[in-house]
Amino acid sequence: MRQLSKLIDIKNLTVKYGDYTAIEKVDFSINENKFVTIIGPNGGGKTTLIKAILGFIEPHKGEIIKSPKLKIGYVPQKNSFEQEFPISVSQVILSGDLESKIRLLHRFKSKSWNRLDDTLKRLNIEDLKDQQINELSGGQLQKVLLGRAIISNPNLLILDEPFSNIDTNSTNKYFHLLKELSHDMSILIISHDIGIITSFTDDVVCMNKTAHYHHGSHLTNEILQDTYSCPVELIGHGIPHRVFPHHSAGDLND
Repeated sequence: MRQLSKLIDIKNLTVKYGDYTAIEKVDFSINENKFVTIIGPNGGGKTTLIKAILGFIEPHKGEIIKSPKLKIGYVPQKNSFEQEFPISVSQVILSGDLESKIRLLHRFKSKSWNRLDDTLKRLNIEDLKDQQINELSGGQLQKVLLGRAIISNPNLLILDEPFSNIDTNSTNKYFHLLKELSHDMSILIISHDIGIITSFTDDVVCMNKTAHYHHGSHLTNEILQDTYSCPVELIGHGIPHRVFPHHSAGDLND
């Protein structure tokens, strides 16, 4: 059996904002063709970790070693995208295939248009090709943003809470789509939907300032309580969580 190579190797990573330590002593690797989900409470450092991997922020300590062949596609949170901007679905997706140096009135080459057609077909959104993005539902827009991320054929797809503004049925369909994509690329996703994780992802990273990598997606009550620092009954599917101080069950009645 061929040994999977590492796309990213994170070693002793610590990130600070001034005197505040957002994440500390994070160690794990992301291999080829792995579907990995990051869970944890709000304020636990999930998005900070993603920003560090993407190079948006500099580590205070430690390092992120990236494979020379690493190519990342990124889907940000929906609310970071200006949906009212007058642009079509095709233009949004094509923007993910821009060259590093572009000129005013840039014209896409034929290979980009071919990639666009392949991407639309892959995501089953050919019928949306000429629609304006302000006409799309939340689920449709998330597919378009996914298309923008994968049109350049990355080998690592990173998604930051893509389900925050779409319904449960759309979330299920989206996870099925990501599972199909994971045959061709690694996926690293932040998700609050704990209930669906065990059905689709290979491994889970529990993140609460530091990270615990769990091979396999089976999450026990003990794992969740340790991650969220609160009794498991406080953890509801699809509900964001803030960081709770460590407390006993009796503290909940105060």
